Amino acid sequence: MRTISGKEVGAVAGRLAGMPAAELEGLVRDMGQQQPIILAYVLAVGKDVYEEDERQVLLYLCVVIWQAMCAPGGPEEPVDEATLNRVDAANADMLDYLGGESDADFRSSVKLIVGHYNQPEVLRCVVDALMKGRKGRVRPAYRGTMLLDLKTVIDCFDRYGG
Repeated sequence: MRTISGKEVGAVAGRLAGMPAAELEGLVRDMGQQQPIILAYVLAVGKDVYEEDERQVLLYLCVVIWQAMCAPGGPEEPVDEATLNRVDAANADMLDYLGGESDADFRSSVKLIVGHYNQPEVLRCVVDALMKGRKGRVRPAYRGTMLLDLKTVIDCFDRYGG
């Protein structure tokens, strides 16, 4: 898939930031129709770990990713479960590493990941939102976990050529 620019991600994030809740809910429904495996993953992941407001941040950022990488028409095929499982397993090792880091160590590790990533601007948008608390606050201990959950979504769309 082509690399999404910072300008493209920023335009999507800006548009969604000012969107009424009812319209965002409509986008979530649309994403569920186009990418049911991804929506199921985001709704299920961290179910017993994330607080409700953190789950809302996760869902919102997933919609930003989907809109940035898959709009206007989205991938021709939805992400399948086998792809999601492969990508999730590949990201699992990073989860243990990032989950317990301090803010400073987390930022350093993320800079390394972003610097060698095919979708650095999409990932940078996610990191920025998690660190600055846009659209809700994520507890520091769970930022690494949520980053990897969202990186899994990015990786799936990247593999499918969104």
